[in-house]
Amino acid sequence: MIFVSVGSDKMYGFLRLVKEMDEIAGLINEEVIMQIACTKYMPKNAKFFSYLPYEKYVDYLQKAKLIIAHCSAGAVLRARELLKPLIVVPRQTKYKEHFDDHQLEFARAIESEYIPNITVVYEPDNLQEVISRFLNSEHQQYVIQNASKGIIGAIREFIKTLQR
Repeated sequence: MIFVSVGSDKMYGFLRLVKEMDEIAGLINEEVIMQIACTKYMPKNAKFFSYLPYEKYVDYLQKAKLIIAHCSAGAVLRARELLKPLIVVPRQTKYKEHFDDHQLEFARAIESEYIPNITVVYEPDNLQEVISRFLNSEHQQYVIQNASKGIIGAIREFIKTLQR
């Protein structure tokens, strides 16, 4: 199962990601479940919900073989803690998906540091190729056996700077 999460923002939907993943769900032989928050598009090829209690949300994360999410520190931390491969897609202000480009900046930081099992995809149009490579890979069940405490600590420090 592929689990897609756009976060819990109640002001900004993530239409580009939700629509693209709905199209991909109709083309692949893998269940896709999406948490779409306030996105105004109703997927036709994937199961979806707007919001869930945190425990149920984590249950989906644990069951997923691949997680696709907006580029937030929370998504990265949860995927790393659960040892799950993650594709992050940053929301961008030029598409009116957020009030600033902190997710774009975070995506660039992730790429510059190379964090294993995390792939950055800047445009949802490029997701199908990345997902296909993952699903067709002999290594699709690979995980980091010992999540780097240094990386997790660095992400937590980054979150603290955003909260100041």
